[in-house]
Amino acid sequence: MRRIAVTGAAGRMGKTLIEAVQQTGGVAGLTAAIDRPDSTLVGADAGELAAIGRLGVPLTGDVGKAVDEFDVLIDFTHPSVTLKNLEVCRRAGRPPGSSASPKGE
Repeated sequence: MRRIAVTGAAGRMGKTLIEAVQQTGGVAGLTAAIDRPDSTLVGADAGELAAIGRLGVPLTGDVGKAVDEFDVLIDFTHPSVTLKNLEVCRRAGRPPGSSASPKGE
């Protein structure tokens, strides 16, 4: 199983990505969910946030602390945050996935 992390996990698209990852028929599974460090939702279950039921994956506010929990990071954040997450992934040898940046940012 491919271990997937989603950043921006507490947002509308993040929740949609969590649901999509869980619908892969066992090919992939959510193993980390990341949002802003100051989010009041840090610690909440990612599956419950996405309204798909408890997954046992708590929301964290730090990609660096979750880096050993995933093989691939799907980043759905602001381009400035994406660049920081990309560097964390690069240092850890993890391939990131990202949404397209607006206007080439």
